[in-house]
Amino acid sequence: PRACLKSGLPSNSLSLPLDFPQLLQLWEKNGYFDESIIQQLQSPALGLGQYQATLITEYANVVQPIQVAFQQQIQNLKTQHEEFVSSLTQQQQQQQQPQPQPPPPPQIQ
Repeated sequence: PRACLKSGLPSNSLSLPLDFPQLLQLWEKNGYFDESIIQQLQSPALGLGQYQATLITEYANVVQPIQVAFQQQIQNLKTQHEEFVSSLTQQQQQQQQPQPQPPPPPQIQ
């Protein structure tokens, strides 16, 4: 926005915005936001993680059954995968075993 101007520029150069770190420093210096908000703005990943944790806690009665069902589904898929791999391994081992040779046909004299 045009309100975010670089300091020390003539008033006719209104199109040059501050970069975010400078803007954040300005907000922090002038006390526009609480320290916790400034920290979250300085580290967006941390802020997002805290926000998500707050939502999970706030809506635990909705989130928890979904998480449990999801974990059960993941466990079922892991079990199916292990059974499938075991089956393929057994098939491969059976194919690698030497096949018994049929007895030679009787010779007629």
